Amino acid sequence: MTAKLAAVKDIDYHTANVVGELEDLLRRAKAGEIKSVAMVYEYLDGRMGHTAAFGDFSDRNATVGRLHVLAQHITLNELLEWSPTS
Repeated sequence: MTAKLAAVKDIDYHTANVVGELEDLLRRAKAGEIKSVAMVYEYLDGRMGHTAAFGDFSDRNATVGRLHVLAQHITLNELLEWSPTS
């Protein structure tokens, strides 16, 4: 009997968490749970980008306010134990 080897997925330490977060958000958006999104992203070569999309009746002011909170958490990450759900 010949043993069949399982496929081994390459581990990409640069994007593993990113893909999981995006897949979760996409699932929620498809379920109608998310009506707006604002994102900043970094390419492997260090270039940065950003994008936003707003559904009907989205609270853009609250989105901008939350972006400020996120910026503070990122900046103070060395001092705080940050949780993206707080």
